[in-house]
Amino acid sequence: MDCTYFQELLSAMKDGELTKDEELRLVEHLRACDACRRFATELADTSKLLTSLEPDKIPPEIEHRILDVTVGSGGGAKDQSDFWRGSYTVPKKLAWAVAAVLALLIVNSGVQFIRGESTSQPTEAIRGGAPTVQHIVLTDRDVVASYTRVAEDKH
Repeated sequence: MDCTYFQELLSAMKDGELTKDEELRLVEHLRACDACRRFATELADTSKLLTSLEPDKIPPEIEHRILDVTVGSGGGAKDQSDFWRGSYTVPKKLAWAVAAVLALLIVNSGVQFIRGESTSQPTEAIRGGAPTVQHIVLTDRDVVASYTRVAEDKH
């Protein structure tokens, strides 16, 4: 029995994303599988614990400092249209760094184009044939399963 599929269904059920057919298959599987029932219990307990936690209160002075640094003095948010009007400022060092990186990329691309070099490779050469699919299932404690399979070629 592949419990990985049903553990994914448990998470989807918590989010209300299951079809009736999937929900019926999950309920049948839970009746027969102790490991998945334990997983379902742990998932429910974790969810209850997380929803019962109260968020930490940020002291007002720290909140104001954060707002001043991120959105400017006064603690109020700037109008989003300020950016489009040109009144939003970018630090000069950042602007010069971005301009330098873009200039290097353009020069490098031009040199490669003139030399006739290309760094791109066909996708099949990178993968070495058939595409692969990696599937990883995570829990709050560890990786439940991880496997890679070669996808079927439909040509």
